[in-house]
Amino acid sequence: MLRNEFLMAGLTLCAVACVDAETETGDTKEGATAQSAERESLVYEPGFSSGGFEYDPSEGIAAGGLDGVETEKGIEVKSPVRAEDCGSDQNGVFPGTTHFGDLTDLSEIPSRVEFVTGDVIISADAKVTSLEALRCIVTIGGTLQIEGLPGVKRFNMPRLVAAGDLEIDSMKGLHSVSMPALKMLDSLSVTKAPALERLWMPRVKVLNQGLNLEDIAVFSLEGTLPRLESAGSVALMDLPQLEALDHAPIDLAGGDLTLSGLDGLETLDGFPFDVVGSIEISQNADLLSTIGATVLDDADVLIAENPALVDLKILSGVVALDALELSTNKALSTVEDLASLDAVAGDLVIDDHPALVDYSGIFGLAEVGGDLRITGAQALSVDELGTLEANVSAIAVEGDVVVAGVE
Repeated sequence: MLRNEFLMAGLTLCAVACVDAETETGDTKEGATAQSAERESLVYEPGFSSGGFEYDPSEGIAAGGLDGVETEKGIEVKSPVRAEDCGSDQNGVFPGTTHFGDLTDLSEIPSRVEFVTGDVIISADAKVTSLEALRCIVTIGGTLQIEGLPGVKRFNMPRLVAAGDLEIDSMKGLHSVSMPALKMLDSLSVTKAPALERLWMPRVKVLNQGLNLEDIAVFSLEGTLPRLESAGSVALMDLPQLEALDHAPIDLAGGDLTLSGLDGLETLDGFPFDVVGSIEISQNADLLSTIGATVLDDADVLIAENPALVDLKILSGVVALDALELSTNKALSTVEDLASLDAVAGDLVIDDHPALVDYSGIFGLAEVGGDLRITGAQALSVDELGTLEANVSAIAVEGDVVVAGVE
């Protein structure tokens, strides 16, 4: 339960200009007094809680990326925001239902507010260059949405412990996001921030509603969410700097996985995901092999438009799938890794593989619950197509069966 129970309230800011300027470190404003600029040492004792979310010192601060050391009293943390500079006569709670319209800056945000009972939304074609006004916030009852602020380079919320959903979108100037104390979050979506190299949330373990990273410059999942253990779904798309999937195991809890536009990946070594829902592997320009990855039986699989891909190791040993589509993997010459596959509940589609000559991996199939379509078999002669058709005719297919070369 959050402090003072969250109400239907929040901050909505459609800002058009901002006179605040973030300093190089993002810790203090230029011109602040020497006293305010000092990095205050805060001691979080065992059992300390903020907004109803307990801070667990036993988990260790160093691993979480905070600047702190163990002490006899608890954990001493170097905070970029002085505790006495936050809070208010209303205990730092921002109540009521409030909508901020066109602003000349973000000065209408209560600068000492710590607890927001609803959403915090700052969006639209703004000339905002600083989000320093959010520095004291500890908990947000609803969504934190930052969108379309090209002038913001850094976004640091050093005291934020909990929020509902976090959405960052269309932030072309953003280089860094740091939320070292953030622990409770339903979902995280960061999209269209092509300059974003540092996304640091070291204490988040669970994202029940999922993780979506798209068109950003981060190069390591381990260096972004090092303690993530579970997510409702994961979508990693258009991340050209991501060169590996190394991470401790991540349980997708029956959700979906999308790996698309990861042009730095050559293999799926280190694949940390426990996939039982659907998986899409598509448009990965340099992906040579799916070795190192596995999916569980009954998954729904799409592998498409990976021009360098030469194997299907991810499906080796799989006995049953809900559906399988292989499309336009130009270098794929064999489907031998499907040899263990016994049944496909839905459709089985193999389309547009100009190098594919060995289809024997599907000859052991017992049944297909939907259609079985093999098209674009450009590498096969007429006689070879006839042989292929004869082999698949032995499979019990409830839907249509199509075997064709180039039309």
